[in-house]
Amino acid sequence: MKTINMLAAIGVAASSLSLATPAPAQVRVVIGDPGPGWNRWHERRYDRAWNGPAWYNGAGPHHGYYHWNNNYYQNCSWRNGARRQREWRCW
Repeated sequence: MKTINMLAAIGVAASSLSLATPAPAQVRVVIGDPGPGWNRWHERRYDRAWNGPAWYNGAGPHHGYYHWNNNYYQNCSWRNGARRQREWRCW
């Protein structure tokens, strides 16, 4: 009986540790000037293969913002990262 209670306590402790560990951030948002080597994004066009921010032309409070990663931003910048893929910063 003591073994079962000890295993249950260990299971509860392990599950609480996994909940306390924060998930790594996938999107980095930088406020202000992105710094040297970054280019301000001013484009309003994109196609289906596009993986960067898209200019939002719809009605409402986000008209004229960039839509990217399920959020809206007023400014976006890019630079060439590893393997010539664009790295984005939006704020």
